[in-house]
Amino acid sequence: MPSHPTQRTRRRVLRTALSLPAAALAGPARSQTPQSGTIKLIVGFPAGGSADVVARATAAGLTKETGQPVIVENRPGGQLVISMQALTSAAPDGLTLLYMTGTYLAIQATQRLFDVDAQSTAIVNTIETPIALVVRSDSRFRFVMDLVEHARRNPGKLNFGVIGVGGVEHLKMSQIQRIAGFKGLAVPYKGGPDGVNAVIGGEIDCMLVPGIFAKTFTGKVRALAVLGDQRWQQLPGVPTLAESGVQAPPASYWGGWSAPAGLNAKTTAELAALLTRVSQRSDVVSTLNATAHELRLTESPDQFRQKIRSELAWMTEVGTSEGLITK
Repeated sequence: MPSHPTQRTRRRVLRTALSLPAAALAGPARSQTPQSGTIKLIVGFPAGGSADVVARATAAGLTKETGQPVIVENRPGGQLVISMQALTSAAPDGLTLLYMTGTYLAIQATQRLFDVDAQSTAIVNTIETPIALVVRSDSRFRFVMDLVEHARRNPGKLNFGVIGVGGVEHLKMSQIQRIAGFKGLAVPYKGGPDGVNAVIGGEIDCMLVPGIFAKTFTGKVRALAVLGDQRWQQLPGVPTLAESGVQAPPASYWGGWSAPAGLNAKTTAELAALLTRVSQRSDVVSTLNATAHELRLTESPDQFRQKIRSELAWMTEVGTSEGLITK
C-alpha cells in the first residue's frame, strides 16, 4: 500500500536531518579561543576595584561566548611587577591574558621595572573612563583658570593629590602645570578614594580622579573640568580642560588586554576578534556602563600597540623633564 503523503514528508525530513553535521543541528556555534582549556585573566589590582569590575564582566562574557572556564586572578602589589611576572611566566598560547592599563606604562616610565612592549603582546583596548579635575564643593576655585591663576601667584602653594609618586595622575598634572605655567605640590595617596576624602577634608586643593567619583561624591566635590577631547555625557555641564583655557593633550583612564610576548599573529588576531565580540555583548556593556566605563575598542592589535607606545612616550618625556624618573 502506498505510504501517506504525510509519512513520506516525515521520512524526507528525517533523512535530511541525519545527513546534516551535528553542528548544524546544535544551533549557533560558540566562539572559541585558539586553544581549549581554562582561560586565565590576570589583574594587577585588588578585587573590587575598577580593573576587577572590567575583568569579571569580561570573564562572564567569555564563558558565555566560548563555553570554556574562565578565572580572574588578582595579583596586586610590587608596583605591578607581580602581575607582570605572572604574565611573562605563562605560555604564549592564548589562554593567559593581562588587563593592561596606563598605570603599567607610568610605572615603566618612572621606575623602569619592566618593559611592556617587549614582555607582552598587545591584543585590544576595550574601555575608557573619563578623568575629572575635582575640588571641594565649597572651594573658592569656581573655574580651572581660578585655580591656575592662584597657583601662578603662589608658587608651590597649590596642593594636589596623586596616587603614588610618578603615577598617571602625577605625570598628567605635571604636564598640565608645565603647559599652564604654574608649580604646585604633589601629595601622594594610596588610592583614589583616599585622595577624594582628602579633597573633601580640605587637606589638598584638587585632584585628578575617575569621572565616576565626581558623580558619586556630588555635593562634596565639584568637577572643574574633564580631560577628554569632548564633554562627558554623564556630566554635560562640565567643560573640557581645553574649553577651560588649558591646552593640554586629552587624557583618560583606559584598559585592554595583553598576552605573553611571543604570541603568534594568527592567535593574536583571533583573540582580538573574540574579545571585541565579548566586550560588545549587551550584558557586558551594561555592567561597564553602570561603573562609568565606556566602550573604546581599537581596530587591531597594531593600533593598541601604537596606543601603548604613544602613551609611554609622553609619560617618559614628562617624567624625565620633571625629574620623576627614579631608576
